[in-house]
Amino acid sequence: MSLYTRFRVANFRGLSDLDLMDLRRLNLIVGRNNTGKTSVLEAIAMAIGHPSGASRLRSEYRVSEPFLLNVDANVNLYCFALHHADGTTFVRSEPSKQVDSTAERSWRDFVGTRTNADGSKESSEDLVVLSRSLYRFGAPAERRKLSALPCFPQDQKQELERFDQAILNADAESAIEATLARLDHRVKSVRALVVGNADRALYVDIGLPKRVPLAVLGQGMQRLLALTTHGYEAKGGVLLIDEIENGLHHSYLEQLWRGLLVVAERLDLQIFATTHSYECLVAAVKATADSDGLAVHRLERGDDGAVRAVSMSGDVLVNAVEQGVELR
Repeated sequence: MSLYTRFRVANFRGLSDLDLMDLRRLNLIVGRNNTGKTSVLEAIAMAIGHPSGASRLRSEYRVSEPFLLNVDANVNLYCFALHHADGTTFVRSEPSKQVDSTAERSWRDFVGTRTNADGSKESSEDLVVLSRSLYRFGAPAERRKLSALPCFPQDQKQELERFDQAILNADAESAIEATLARLDHRVKSVRALVVGNADRALYVDIGLPKRVPLAVLGQGMQRLLALTTHGYEAKGGVLLIDEIENGLHHSYLEQLWRGLLVVAERLDLQIFATTHSYECLVAAVKATADSDGLAVHRLERGDDGAVRAVSMSGDVLVNAVEQGVELR
């Protein structure tokens, strides 16, 4: 998979014109509260044709298909641009048709334009936006697999389904067990079982006479399992993770990032994650210092209220952490 190298979003939520440069395989988005970190993840999901992926990131968006998203009524133009390493660009921009914006379900069609490396352009009429207070996207000119992991607890039935789908891959079972063993060395295997009259659940062999429910091993273990199964769901595509540090002790974070880089390379993933934690940021930089696979994108709100991104990678990032520079 060709990695995205740049992402620009305009007029989406509180992001008037945000440009993320120098994207890598692992991308960590940091910044103060209310700078739009989760909004960036939502915008990426929408840009590659997965509005349902955006819906997973905020609990208040639990709506049935077709996906509808509440947005600022004053915002009627959404622009997404993704740049590939091979020089091609996919852009969603100007509306191609104006309709009555006061109708309960009025639609506005957007033209999807792909600019190829040779300068030629391709357009499609399959991008649809519900005007004013609600919108919905149809299929984009380019669609990649995507999975989105929010910061709040997940529906256990859906997580079981992801586990089942993941272990259909021949290497997944051992990969999941190895990942969980990073957090608790006693982990030997994980199985989905029905015990008595209880609902089907995940049970873990930790060397005791009987398996124990995964839930009793803590939120961190559940979070780590979810990171792995969501990775398999997005195999060959994009994985979004909101507040990646949730449920995990800071002493484990460096191992987490080392494991994520291995998983991302094995599954050919491009990962975008957010964090509030300085410990998480430092751990990510240390874990990936030899790979050049990480970029940190700090969101800053200027005096004019606009949010801008400062992107750092490589030696600049490593040196900043070594000198104790506040990067959030």
